[in-house]
Amino acid sequence: MWDRGKVMEVHRRYNGKSAAQAKSLLRAFRAGNTIGNEGCLITCLAMVLRLLAAKGNGWTPKKLNHFAQDRLYYTPAGLSMATLYADLVCEASNGEIQLLLKEEYLSGETAWPRTTASICVPLRAYRGMSPRSREDLILMLKTGTYDDTVASHFVVVDPLDPGPVDADDVAVLDPAQPLGSSKRPWFLSDSSRRICEDAKIRAEWRRTGILDLQLAGVWVFARWVSSKEAVLGGPFLKAVASLLSAS
Repeated sequence: MWDRGKVMEVHRRYNGKSAAQAKSLLRAFRAGNTIGNEGCLITCLAMVLRLLAAKGNGWTPKKLNHFAQDRLYYTPAGLSMATLYADLVCEASNGEIQLLLKEEYLSGETAWPRTTASICVPLRAYRGMSPRSREDLILMLKTGTYDDTVASHFVVVDPLDPGPVDADDVAVLDPAQPLGSSKRPWFLSDSSRRICEDAKIRAEWRRTGILDLQLAGVWVFARWVSSKEAVLGGPFLKAVASLLSAS
């Protein structure tokens, strides 16, 4: 995804930063800054496209990574010239799939209370919907630190079995699940244990007091069923409104 040497050189030469500041931009991995090491978000976005887009079967993390780099969402040297707030999934699907709602919970920040699945309104609404009414939706969860560095992680809520509304553990599709793993379902608790096998991630979670089932954010993606829809994700919005009116 990135060439660490090029990113450091650009930051030092053109942004006027010190060598130490440039070095701190990206973590050094023996195998490089690859999708396997730092690509949980791009992998989850590829999952969204595969699950929702009419022509989504061709999307893979590698293909979406090339698509993003070709359009300058980011480059191996760290350059970004994408339109401000441009949505990669929307562009890749020609507008068919769009980000409907996004919430960030600043996990690790003392001023923010901890958020778990059982009190996350978007996730509760999604879980309370019938399988038919939620088939045009995909939820992505962020865990770990809120700042999207190496100590943050992304997973997709299992659309076939999102679990009961009051459960804090969630069945997920996880880029970090080992390829050889046959565990089904794979839960948020499994994901946390897996990524915290990395000593640096584990140390950051402990330093900031982040818990295994704590959420750092939720992203809701929706598919336009037809051009005649009055609003994107109508059934989901109704489910959220119902929860709010009952509270």
